[in-house]
Amino acid sequence: TVSGAMAYLNDGWIEWHGGECPVAPDTRVEVKFQDGNTDNEEVAGLWFWGNANKAGDIIAYRVL
Repeated sequence: TVSGAMAYLNDGWIEWHGGECPVAPDTRVEVKFQDGNTDNEEVAGLWFWGNANKAGDIIAYRVL
């Protein structure tokens, strides 16, 4: 489930600021990175969900 404190963005995107994976590891998600790129080819458990203050940090996600 998604915490009520998380902001929903346009088109189902959920804002993310780092932490433990927010969904089950086998959930297919689309992720948006700090550098503006997106990817939807992997399941959630394969991504780094923390915040390292790098271009590859996830800043938003949506469940597919």
